[in-house]
Amino acid sequence: MTARDEVVAALAALPDLPAGIRVMPYARALTNLSQTVAMVRVDRVERGAVAGTRAYAMAVVVVSPKTEPGPADDELDGALEDVLHALETGNAGFLIGTATRAVFGDSVWPAYEIALTVHTQKETTP
Repeated sequence: MTARDEVVAALAALPDLPAGIRVMPYARALTNLSQTVAMVRVDRVERGAVAGTRAYAMAVVVVSPKTEPGPADDELDGALEDVLHALETGNAGFLIGTATRAVFGDSVWPAYEIALTVHTQKETTP
């Protein structure tokens, strides 16, 4: 299982993740947004401190389709809390960094980008 797979699985496995949040395993441009999404992006891979390990610098980008101040902030803040909960309970190897508020790409959709580091160990095949 890749580091990306682990993050996607943690998000998808949360029993109380609202049905309105769609987990997307890859970051991409969005054209029509009708529900909140959580996209997983790998930014950098580095050799870990121990031989055979790697540190994946990743981001989970949470984007809300609402744009009106107030309702958009409420929905986005709630989605952020749900995603953080999934990441915190999903795997002890997830190191959550800063969640930064922004606007997604060139759109008007509000978003949070959650910095995340995932440590993995090389799997050997028999």
